[in-house]
Amino acid sequence: MTAYALLLRQYTDEFQTAAWEIGYTNPGKLNTLENEYERKVNRIKERLHKNYGMDQNTFLALKEQAMTL
Repeated sequence: MTAYALLLRQYTDEFQTAAWEIGYTNPGKLNTLENEYERKVNRIKERLHKNYGMDQNTFLALKEQAMTL
């Protein structure tokens, strides 16, 4: 579980850094970046559900925990 939390943290940090660098100058690129981030997070969520039976609330708690790492 910790590995998934660290991966979520990494994806979030990468997204926030790239979004800050892009800013509002290129909304199309920012939208593409958001879609890619959501795809990665959903892939982790699906793996956790499949492998551990993790529900949505537990996933959200893990995601919050990842932000404190």
